[in-house]
Amino acid sequence: MKKQVAICAILTSLAGCGGGGGSSAPAAPVSINAAEAFKSFVGTTRTISNLPITDSSLGTATLIVREEENYPFVTNGTSQQTFFSKVIQFQRSDSNGKLQFQNIWKFHLDAQMKPIGIAGGPEFAKYNECQSVSSKTDLPTSTNSSGIFFSGFQTINYAETFKSGTYAHYCDPTATIAVKNVEWSVMQGSPNPYFCLTMPASFNNLKTRMCIPVDGNGALGTAAWISLYTADGALASEYKAK
Repeated sequence: MKKQVAICAILTSLAGCGGGGGSSAPAAPVSINAAEAFKSFVGTTRTISNLPITDSSLGTATLIVREEENYPFVTNGTSQQTFFSKVIQFQRSDSNGKLQFQNIWKFHLDAQMKPIGIAGGPEFAKYNECQSVSSKTDLPTSTNSSGIFFSGFQTINYAETFKSGTYAHYCDPTATIAVKNVEWSVMQGSPNPYFCLTMPASFNNLKTRMCIPVDGNGALGTAAWISLYTADGALASEYKAK
């Protein structure tokens, strides 16, 4: 008995005794500052070109982030001051480089870079739909999880025009469809995890998840991972930097 105890004492430091096994525990998911990652995502002008599709069709994609001039965002007759207007543009091309389709979203943000509304559409600088913000959640400063960023009604009645002598971006609440969620998530990757924004399916586009690698402080890398989903949640296509 004493001999067995002595043997276990020696083996414990190597692989354990009595059912230990030699495999190490999986690494814990890496946490990032999601709040800073979002600010970096929409706040930094960038163009990431020639993202290859992951199937055999040889298509590519381009992700563009840019800023635009700020104008008030008006919903239900209530005007909210826009301090930041940030545009995310996703273009898909075939194997010959011909543009097939694109999705474009304009974020209207307040002074703390929190959303007050978005505009969307399938063409460059042409927005024909919008989403007001009925509820929103502050992004965490340290997380490896996911959640709903904000929710609101979508409508096809969006106009950047003059009304009553005032130029503003109007998100008319009529002709709405169901409440939609804009989601955030942290996807694990190597060497860095990804911060992702998922835009809901709407009138002219599929549900789109856009991810960029990020370090623990929220600073973004220069690659991207874009996934498109059908209404039933099936993966339609995926573009990812090698």
